[in-house]
Amino acid sequence: MTVPDIGTLRHRLILEKPREILGDDGGRFITWEPSGEIWAAIIGQGAAERVDGDRLITENSTRIILRHRPDIESGMRFRKGDRVFLIKTVRDPDERGRFLRCETVESGR
Repeated sequence: MTVPDIGTLRHRLILEKPREILGDDGGRFITWEPSGEIWAAIIGQGAAERVDGDRLITENSTRIILRHRPDIESGMRFRKGDRVFLIKTVRDPDERGRFLRCETVESGR
């Protein structure tokens, strides 16, 4: 991987991690808590549609490149305004600790 031009890391994203909450009725649900802000490149990779019950869901595959951080893992997500990117995989492409490449899915837009 070549070093990204600093100008490509122009999107400010909020990193969020899941937190499981136990409800009063004993049920469990997930909330998302902010875990920091990052600057990143957002690169569209394609889209797919699937049917969920009677709804058509569009999922956009998006690659997000950012400076290396040790606290990012799959299952977390990035948020940019009303856009949400669920992290599927995290990879240090050249294994030099400089950048991370996150493959994400953006749903519902």
